[in-house]
Amino acid sequence: MGRGDTSSVDRGGRAGGAGRRASARLARFRDDRGATRASSSSPDVSALARRLAARFPSAARGLRLVSASSARLVSSPAAVSVAALALAGAPATLHPPPPSARSSSTDAGGYRGGATSGDPTRACTDAVLWATGVGYVLQILSGHAVTSVGAKVNEKIARGQLWRLVTPALLHGGVVHLLVNCFSLNSLGPAVERRFGREQFWVVYVGSAVGGNYLSYRLCPNAAVGASSSIFGLVGAMAVYLHRHNHLFGEDGEQQLLNLVGSVGLNAAFGMMSKRIDNFAHLGGFLAGAGAAFALGPNLVPLTSEKDVREAVENGEKTGRVKGRAVVNRPLLQTYAGEFAREFRPGEED
Repeated sequence: MGRGDTSSVDRGGRAGGAGRRASARLARFRDDRGATRASSSSPDVSALARRLAARFPSAARGLRLVSASSARLVSSPAAVSVAALALAGAPATLHPPPPSARSSSTDAGGYRGGATSGDPTRACTDAVLWATGVGYVLQILSGHAVTSVGAKVNEKIARGQLWRLVTPALLHGGVVHLLVNCFSLNSLGPAVERRFGREQFWVVYVGSAVGGNYLSYRLCPNAAVGASSSIFGLVGAMAVYLHRHNHLFGEDGEQQLLNLVGSVGLNAAFGMMSKRIDNFAHLGGFLAGAGAAFALGPNLVPLTSEKDVREAVENGEKTGRVKGRAVVNRPLLQTYAGEFAREFRPGEED
């Protein structure tokens, strides 16, 4: 028995040595093949990456930030695209906010910031972030009973449960889903809030949730949750704002708009490759946010003289300066409604 045991050990040692030598050769082969592939393909990929980074610098910075902070998040294409989208559309300090008393820190109604920031100019964003986090906690604690009550379910909406057009924006399908949307909201929300003001921010955010979920209800049979429709609404609102004021912001505003459009296109491409993404909700939210911004959002009109500025102030209009130019904020719907009311005011005749 002892000799047989020794023989088996010798054979095992020889077999083990042969196996190690084979593994070493295989490893060298893989290294050589990998080096060959890298040398043949890396220049093209690197050149493409440099061109994309030069074209969309804000999106590139967003990708680098996400890559450094969370490798798990970057492993998801959708997470990468949403992060880039959020950063590309959030130039919070590039231009002064629109002349709105609602968005001015000097007229914050005594508010001193939420528990997450302490910044009174992003009170709505803080509130939405808290509500979204609390909503997910309630989903977990209730064993997803809250999810079943608030998710977008077409059959329930058809029966009259219209709150399901809003509540999905407070619910999420998992921790990664929640974190990606909160990251995007935290990046983009304050930029929209400072430019639009609190009331208009709520109109855009809630209106985009309704618009996105309604289009999904009409065209997508699957149940859904998530704040993506509202976030895409913020993107649509920012796109309208930048396009409308291109004459004021110049090349800076044009570059921001290009970054925003590129990120939206990237999100759309990834959405088409995944059956789990509700693209109709994204589209509906984007269109609703853009429509709300067009009708109700800031419309900064340049004032050419001090007389025009004085008249605007006397009329109670909000004035300010953008890159040294005096402007007055005249939202389209508000302006036309005021002119209509003055034109047909009873008791006044020509």
